[in-house]
Amino acid sequence: MSRGLRFSVKIGLLGLMLSALFLGWRSPLVEYVPVEMDNRQNLVASPVNVTPTHLDHLERVLSDYGQPHNRVSPTKLLISLRLRADQDLLWNFTTKANESEKLATPTAMP
Repeated sequence: MSRGLRFSVKIGLLGLMLSALFLGWRSPLVEYVPVEMDNRQNLVASPVNVTPTHLDHLERVLSDYGQPHNRVSPTKLLISLRLRADQDLLWNFTTKANESEKLATPTAMP
């Protein structure tokens, strides 16, 4: 293989690697499913708790932490594939959103 051809192949491979790296940073958006801790201390998906109010609070949490998201309907929120794969972080954000709901709900004074 000639020297010029090897150089062209190396430049082409470098371009492919940089493209793959750049595209890897952009994570597609997938549907949010809340994560909760069960009675055995395992993190489990809990889709029954998706309400418009919960998603309002979750959007605020995700914005505060710079997480990409897109609200497509009152009861459907898209989050990054990376966040959905990180169950611990998703549980943390779900918990923060639930705590925000409790703080926003007025309670009767004794």
